[in-house]
Amino acid sequence: MLLARGYRSAAALPAHSIDARRQNKSKAIRDMLGMRQFSPEWTLPGRIADNPLIWMLKVNGMIVDARSMPLEVQQIAFEQGLIPYVPGLKDL
Repeated sequence: MLLARGYRSAAALPAHSIDARRQNKSKAIRDMLGMRQFSPEWTLPGRIADNPLIWMLKVNGMIVDARSMPLEVQQIAFEQGLIPYVPGLKDL
């Protein structure tokens, strides 16, 4: 089997070529699964509190962090399924 630029085995390919192939394959997998950086669907349960995108809400046209909002707003956001839990209650 002939590889890029006439190389006959992956071991003979330059390192930058192998890295590019790995990046292309990982990109294809991410695209196929609909993954993106900080994607809430792919965040480990123990890391949810550290993922800033999970807590971003749009309130009156402004992007805000739900953790900094009053407890009542956090509860409404949780009931609507916008955040995974009410951070104000977890701190108590």
